Amino acid sequence: MNILIFYPVWGHQEYLLKNLKKYLNKYGINITYISFDEKGIQNFFSSNNTLFFSFFCRVFNSFYNSKRRSNYKIIFCNYLLKKYIERFDLVDFNVPKNCYYRIMSECITSKIDFDITLWGSELLRANDREKKELFFFLSKSRRIKCCSPTLYMSLKESYCNFFSSKSFTTICGNSNITNVDKITESDLIAFKNKYLKNYRNEKLIVVLGYNAIPAQNHILMINAVKKLPFPVKDNIYVILPMTYGLCDNYLIEIKSNIKEIGCDFTILTEYMSETDVAALRKITNIFVEMQTSDSFSSTVQTYLYCENTVSIIADWLVYPLVKDAFFLRTSKGNLSNCLNNTISCYEQIVPKCKGNSALIKDITSWDKVSINWFNAYN
Repeated sequence: MNILIFYPVWGHQEYLLKNLKKYLNKYGINITYISFDEKGIQNFFSSNNTLFFSFFCRVFNSFYNSKRRSNYKIIFCNYLLKKYIERFDLVDFNVPKNCYYRIMSECITSKIDFDITLWGSELLRANDREKKELFFFLSKSRRIKCCSPTLYMSLKESYCNFFSSKSFTTICGNSNITNVDKITESDLIAFKNKYLKNYRNEKLIVVLGYNAIPAQNHILMINAVKKLPFPVKDNIYVILPMTYGLCDNYLIEIKSNIKEIGCDFTILTEYMSETDVAALRKITNIFVEMQTSDSFSSTVQTYLYCENTVSIIADWLVYPLVKDAFFLRTSKGNLSNCLNNTISCYEQIVPKCKGNSALIKDITSWDKVSINWFNAYN
């Protein structure tokens, strides 16, 4: 079985799909994946070695670099894609946003089977109009895959169980925990020297969120730190990871707000290697997750896996897979008090996290979860 997967350019889907391809191959499923943005599609066709597509690719490249772009380019791009996807047994659209809708409509018209894979925000943060648009394509899809139990329940609630007969929960494996296990003491020292100015080893590292999307509620978290007593703030170093999903205007707002935070801090905005990302996870003492919605991202999983990290998670975020794991819950209004208590009593609280790693490793093993993807595709 040959499957073509489209995925969004933002986030870490490519890394996850690389592992999915590896593990599904043993079941006889061959995965090809393309980043659904102009550059990703251009690069994909550039690497295709058939004469037909090489010809069209040269035309596309010249068209891509011309001043007339936008709609004409999109139409031409969709023509190329439609011709190419006919070679596959199935097309799978990951994180279905409106940028997919034209090519999805082509699949419907041409009677090409397609699945939809929901990752979170496209449903959890969708307004009524967006949910109505999504409903049409969900109804035309062959099957629907949800990357967490929370998302599966949200799908049922949003559409009154309408899609129950063709919906699956397909959790992704998390290879990031393997990267964390490989981190050495020298890696941690290198990370601190590279990214953390004025850091003193006795300070606790507090990480606020994990990307630059406003739904992370950065301002809420920064204001909670501002309210901490000065002796407490003197014992922490705050990190804001904003390496993807970054908007210049939002970054200006964050920088303006954080100036008066009253403690040492750094904002990470540049691309980070897998080693640096894993080192960040491992050196974190307190991780704060106050995102508007979350379907149990691999980042949250990895922080729970790190047993030296106490995670503080918003009380509206539901993670049924880890109901037996240890982490702290808080409301928006109580976040500052929760931070104060966690920082002051860190040494007494952190031992309670010791059982988390075995739990996370068990539920996010690719060997274990890949069978669910196989069943959903067959």
